[in-house]
Amino acid sequence: MDYAEVHERQFTEWNMGYLGEGSLNRALFFRFSASEGFNPYALSGKAAVALMLAAKENTPLLKSA
Repeated sequence: MDYAEVHERQFTEWNMGYLGEGSLNRALFFRFSASEGFNPYALSGKAAVALMLAAKENTPLLKSA
């Protein structure tokens, strides 16, 4: 995705999960898309990181029991 020096972890509270293309996420996905259709494999490294940071800010964390 991207290669850069990391000064601090940005996703320390995250576990693996699926962020589906629901109506709430669709606008977020297309904000970083380079075309009319969202293709995550066509994102640049910079756009992919920006998308993940935006998702981090806009998606509530689900706590497991």
